[in-house]
Amino acid sequence: MTKVASNIPEELGDYWIVMNIYHTPFIFLRLIFELPNIPIISLVETLIPPLLMGFGLKLKRLKNKEN
Repeated sequence: MTKVASNIPEELGDYWIVMNIYHTPFIFLRLIFELPNIPIISLVETLIPPLLMGFGLKLKRLKNKEN
């Protein structure tokens, strides 16, 4: 009989949960399209969301300036 640990491991702490939620869509895309684990792909998929958020903020500021 194995003993079940009642403590939450550090990997499942607050910061790791957010990180895993951030990377889950990319993991699914890799599985669906059978993409290899190449460092440049990891870099690109890490940079896409911040770039999209930056463009969205830029567009929002431009809209607010016009009004």
